[in-house]
Amino acid sequence: MPSFKHILFPIDFFEQSRGIAPHVVCMARRYRARVTVLHAMEIPGGAYPGWPVYGPAMDLNGMEEDRQCTRGIVPTG
Repeated sequence: MPSFKHILFPIDFFEQSRGIAPHVVCMARRYRARVTVLHAMEIPGGAYPGWPVYGPAMDLNGMEEDRQCTRGIVPTG
């Protein structure tokens, strides 16, 4: 039987990845593994001096909406 100690759960907050969250929690409990939820985002180039600026600035409202979506998906503690 496989043994997992750490599960990396990349999420983009779309319905499909949010729907798999309960399965990730179940798997973590079964194997007594810890879960790291990973959400990557592009940092605008102008955030660091000397980097070129590409496209629009960060969508702070969208980021807050994404953050709100995480509440209740994966239990803490």
